[in-house]
Amino acid sequence: MTAEEGGAEADSAAPRAEERPDPVTRPVVLPRTLVILLELAAAVVVVGGIRSASWLVGPVFLALVIVITVHPVHARLRSRGLPGWVATTLLVLVNALRAKGGCCATG
Repeated sequence: MTAEEGGAEADSAAPRAEERPDPVTRPVVLPRTLVILLELAAAVVVVGGIRSASWLVGPVFLALVIVITVHPVHARLRSRGLPGWVATTLLVLVNALRAKGGCCATG
């Protein structure tokens, strides 16, 4: 028997990768208390991250509120034929004056 014949017999005895059945895998189930503990730990990390980045989070939310408030007025100005840059400039000036207390201030 030659080396080639012996190698061919050994290869044919073992199933090939495409012929092997897939192993049955079960989903990993974690205990309920561990899931709750991990969720609480994630919440602590998120709250800590927000508190450490509060210098950024506060102004971002303020900008978001201003944009949401001004968007309908901007859309109305654009629908009346004003160019976008004019409508934006007008709204920025009005809001700057309002923030400074020079125009449209309440109280």
